[in-house]
Amino acid sequence: MEYLAVPYRKMGCVFMDTSIVEDDIRQKFSTLLKKLKITKSDSKKEMREKYQYIDHFLRENIPTKLYRYRKLEDHTLKALKNEHISTTKPCAFEKFDSLIEINKKEVMRTVYKDFPRFDDLWAWICSENRVPSSPLKRFPRIVQTVITIGLRIRKKDERFKKDIKASHENIRKIIDDQIQNMLENEIDELRYIRYIASFCEKIDAYKMWEDYAAHNGFALEYNFKQAIPKNYTLFPVMYGEKYNATDLAIHKVVNQLPNLLIRVFNNHPFWHIFFKKRKLLSSFDELFYLKGYAYKKERYRYEQEWRLLSPETVKNSCKYNHVSFNPVAIYFNKKMNLEVFNELNQIAKEKGLRRHIVTVNEHLKTIAIHSIE
Repeated sequence: MEYLAVPYRKMGCVFMDTSIVEDDIRQKFSTLLKKLKITKSDSKKEMREKYQYIDHFLRENIPTKLYRYRKLEDHTLKALKNEHISTTKPCAFEKFDSLIEINKKEVMRTVYKDFPRFDDLWAWICSENRVPSSPLKRFPRIVQTVITIGLRIRKKDERFKKDIKASHENIRKIIDDQIQNMLENEIDELRYIRYIASFCEKIDAYKMWEDYAAHNGFALEYNFKQAIPKNYTLFPVMYGEKYNATDLAIHKVVNQLPNLLIRVFNNHPFWHIFFKKRKLLSSFDELFYLKGYAYKKERYRYEQEWRLLSPETVKNSCKYNHVSFNPVAIYFNKKMNLEVFNELNQIAKEKGLRRHIVTVNEHLKTIAIHSIE
């Protein structure tokens, strides 16, 4: 199938038509995610259009068949019996596999845009000039006023000047520490917030049978073309790239700047309460979770993974959950225990699933598949 190079103009960006070949889907989806950002500063119409575009793109390009490799475990057997897709929080994984990066230099450039040197900062404090273009301009007017008046009232205090200078010199280290903590915290949040389920584009992938079905398990085939579990998102995983969370880092660092300034020139508890209860910027990317789960190391490319992402955003201690959805076929490993095979085969027949036997040649690392009449 040829790629249809039809421009799609929406929200200030140029995208290509979504009818693309499967081999190209990951590259195109990666480009789409890099172009799109959804924040609270968007109008409801803009947010709706962006979500609709992502949904349309994915639904147009979901493979007709996706497979889930399963080991013989209680929760996998229970899910099959109850017509569920079992979902897992990444904290249950052996190792968290998402790739996230933050450009520290870009964060510093944003924070230091108007005051690259202490002399620049002090000249502004001593002047009557209005609030600089960054970072204070994004704060509510009352916040700008409180900060600028507070700074200028104390400008004749030599100790205050020394404190400000020390703060200016140390802020790079403070921000560097903040970014490191952010990386750890964001990754931690991704581990515990959402449930995901993984699927593969191929049923004849030897390494998938080896890694995820232990050579004696089974695999399930799903058709998501007609429907996807309500409010869930199904998307392809990209390999060899990282989610650039620099904008998120800037959002959080700049939000914390007032507290850094307040510590220097005044410790009045009212201001701490005021800042604690307010989000000063609205640049948090609502696609954070989707992007955070979408990138993995190149060495996992053989998985050709698609991920089903749950809508929940509440932390709890439950590592496993499920969503109702039926497979259309089952693939039994020929080496499966006969008693287990008979049990699963009976379940599959009752549910009207197509049934197949898979022969795994561990010497040649090949897969042969035969249908059961």
